[in-house]
Amino acid sequence: MTKKVLFLLHGGTISQIEHQDENSHKYLLPAKDPELFTQAAAGILSRFNGQLEIHTEFVTAKDSSNMIPEDWTTLALRIKKAQNEDCYEGIVVTHGTDTLAYTAAALAFALHGSNPNGSSLRIPVCITGSQKSIYAQGTDAYHNLYYAFKTIPKAAEEGIADVLVNFDKDVMLGARVIKVSETDYTAFSSPNYPNIGHVKQQKLFISRSLVNTEDRFLPTTNDQVHFDDKILSIDLTPGFNPDIIAAVLDKDLVKALIIRTYAAGNLPSERKNNLLPIVKLAQTKNIPVFLTSKIAAANASGFDYEPGVRAIHAGAIPCFDQTEAVVAVKIAWLIGNNLCKTVADFNEAMRTNYVGELSSSSQEPMEQF
Repeated sequence: MTKKVLFLLHGGTISQIEHQDENSHKYLLPAKDPELFTQAAAGILSRFNGQLEIHTEFVTAKDSSNMIPEDWTTLALRIKKAQNEDCYEGIVVTHGTDTLAYTAAALAFALHGSNPNGSSLRIPVCITGSQKSIYAQGTDAYHNLYYAFKTIPKAAEEGIADVLVNFDKDVMLGARVIKVSETDYTAFSSPNYPNIGHVKQQKLFISRSLVNTEDRFLPTTNDQVHFDDKILSIDLTPGFNPDIIAAVLDKDLVKALIIRTYAAGNLPSERKNNLLPIVKLAQTKNIPVFLTSKIAAANASGFDYEPGVRAIHAGAIPCFDQTEAVVAVKIAWLIGNNLCKTVADFNEAMRTNYVGELSSSSQEPMEQF
């Protein structure tokens, strides 16, 4: 039976065209006419004639480095309408690789919702892109598009209702992916969670046990599709001056602070680089401080070393094995939809697995202190 699929064009390298400036410098930029990409992709889409009824819509041509939270909201609302009103059975989204992981996380939160015991998503959504433009020689665009559209009917048959990322030979959970290469065709990885599918000998295999399924569908009229942008995220470097953060906190410019630690959630706690007073200052202003990691395959629990333990005792919130991208988006989503009011609320939320973003095994009991 033919499945009705919505193909959303959402910018990125995959649809960009080469431009040469007055200095003969060549670079990619968004195409002004989306019909160019539609024509270039027509050959791939035609291979699904009789199997898929594909409807193509243009959303944006922007480079993904220019994506903002409002773009996530727009995309999520369109997908919700496609599912709830237009009777689509699957969605394919093209996206630039720079912020694809952030958009995948945003869609996961916005489409599933805040009930960890159920989901308001009942169809598969697959995001893909490419490292080379579809017009470039040796492009990976055709391969990725083909397997994105292969993934949709396969996922639908398995009753999968989740946000997926299809890239090269891998299918990954949207709430777990990170970008790992600017040039390799294997551009994305899921370091803390198994891939949910893969391509082998031109055949697609998907594991239903690793994803949300349509039998967990809980209808809701409460759209949680908004994301706040008053969040400060900093990378730790040796000798980082805490006064910089204190100056920002004193002006009440942010609602949350994310500190990307070196690995396991450790925070400097000695001499002039001591960040524990910053955590305590933030507490007085009801600003949560989150500890995540600059290392992809890490568990920022703060449990393993004294600097991490002291940070947690000061009030910092560990983010465990959640990726840097998902942490940033999750906090923006929690604030944007008024799901947390206090630091204690945020602490509980970062220990809650809403959309598959968090492993229970990464959390250890605080009583060990």
